[in-house]
This record gives sequence, structure tokens and C-alpha cells, in this order.
Amino acid sequence: MSSTNAHCVTLSPVLRESILDASRSVCPREMCGLLISSREADDNLFTQWTPMKNMARDAESFRLDPRTYRDIERASWAKDWQIVGLVHSHPLGIAMPSKRDLACVREIWGESSSWTYLICGLKESAGSEIRAWKLSGGRFREQTVCQTQKIEEISPGYSPND
Repeated sequence: MSSTNAHCVTLSPVLRESILDASRSVCPREMCGLLISSREADDNLFTQWTPMKNMARDAESFRLDPRTYRDIERASWAKDWQIVGLVHSHPLGIAMPSKRDLACVREIWGESSSWTYLICGLKESAGSEIRAWKLSGGRFREQTVCQTQKIEEISPGYSPND
């Protein structure tokens, strides 16, 4: 499947493993971060991500730090990149949006968003997996995750353990 397919989110094996490693490193807390891409890149080809500190007080949710978000957004703009999505984990669950995820995203973006939401599920019985979602019409709709061999830069910006 081509990365130009509107329902295919393309990740390289390196990016996929980086997200899984970051998720495992903070388990049992949820990991969170941002997907970043070149402004010229295909909207569904993700070449970079930045893990962020989870500011949530409880282990079963995530909250991005607004100041760090703004810093990443400014740095991205300066490099002609843009934030195109959100990554977070479900350390004890599967890679499907929860009711809490939907409520949070709807509160911020309303019924639809152009962002992609990658969820990393670490539930042992299901195995580790990453699934992709888009918000449309007030619901999450799953997208196919495809792989590419393209080498990407993984932003060193913020460690999820900070």
C-alpha cells in the first residue's frame, strides 16, 4: 500500500521501535508525545516524533505540558516542520481509543481533526502493537499502519522520563 493512500499511516521500523521502547520505559504510566513531519511530506508519512513528559497525576491517562508543546511547535516551524499527530500508550491495554481518549480529543478539537492519533498497546496477552486513528464525525476511525524503510530523525528533545 502506498503512503499516498488516505487511510494508510506510514511508519518506518525504526520509528515504530522507538515508540514501543519509550512506552515500555515508563510503564505502568502512559507515555505521550507528538508526531512531526515536513510540511512538504505526505500527510500520512511520519518521519519524526518527540516523546514528552506526561503531566497527568494518575498512571492511566496522559496530559501534555502546554509550555513544552509550544516549544516543540516553535522549533518545528523554524525547521519548516509541523506537528501532525499525537502518540500515547495504553500500558495495560490494547491500542484502541478509550472513552477518556475520545472525550479529551473532542474537548480540544471538537468533532473532527486532521491529526493522526497513534496508540501503543502493551497488553501482554495481545502483544505490543501500534494502531492509528483519525477523529471524524465525533468518532475515531482506524487507519492502516504501513511500513517504509525510510530513515527518519528521532527528535532528542524531551525524554518521557524527565
